Amino acid sequence: MGYSVRMIENPKQVLRIFEYCKQHSVPLTAKCEELISIEMKLTLAQIDWHFVTSRVCFKEEAGRRVCLLMKVQASSFNFDLPLPGQTFSFSFQHRTVGHSFHSELLSFIRRTRQAIFSYPPGIYAHRLRESLRIDIDPSDGVLVSLNGESCQTVNLTMDGVAVLVSEKIPLRVGQAVRKLLLIIRGEELEASGRVRHVSKCVEGKYMCGISLCHKDENALQRVREVITEKQLLLAGVHTRPTTSRPRGERLIHAL
Repeated sequence: MGYSVRMIENPKQVLRIFEYCKQHSVPLTAKCEELISIEMKLTLAQIDWHFVTSRVCFKEEAGRRVCLLMKVQASSFNFDLPLPGQTFSFSFQHRTVGHSFHSELLSFIRRTRQAIFSYPPGIYAHRLRESLRIDIDPSDGVLVSLNGESCQTVNLTMDGVAVLVSEKIPLRVGQAVRKLLLIIRGEELEASGRVRHVSKCVEGKYMCGISLCHKDENALQRVREVITEKQLLLAGVHTRPTTSRPRGERLIHAL
């Protein structure tokens, strides 16, 4: 089917993945949509026990729990936004395997840009096919700008995009596209490419397939994130956080 999603729940395997992230400073993206849309770029600094305070039936209760200590990398981040108790969706990639998990923010230290998150009960793993073509809906927030004109994106791969263009944009098969803007959720990413096919689909509109050569790794990462999210949805895996409590205690022996 072009994608494969599985849940990793084995405590030792989960720990090995986090140890790898810590050792190689793998960048993780954390997103939260609960109150205000928040996105953070982090690296895992430590996996350790921490005393945390949680509210249970209006009573404060302290407990010692296995947690993830993260270091926030984005210097432009607004440190007044994150609040303890918010649930974040994490995602990161290694080679052709993407991983994602949900975690609760337990504490945020503004002075040192450190965040302590709950240890998740498991991690989703999803293998990506670099050549997979995914359909793009307007709600996905993926656009292409050609000659200053914003074009609707029809589908997307790691190395190509299909768009609807008007007659105002003269394109022919084999034509080099020196500068193209791939716009993903408002972020403009520079790319270049070559026209692979052009076909008329509706009056005054043409379907145009363009190969993509991304300018930097950040652009590739953004494309991977979109493909990963669409793959997860197709596989029936929703990114909404679950209500079950983290089972960090089950990982005690692995530590």
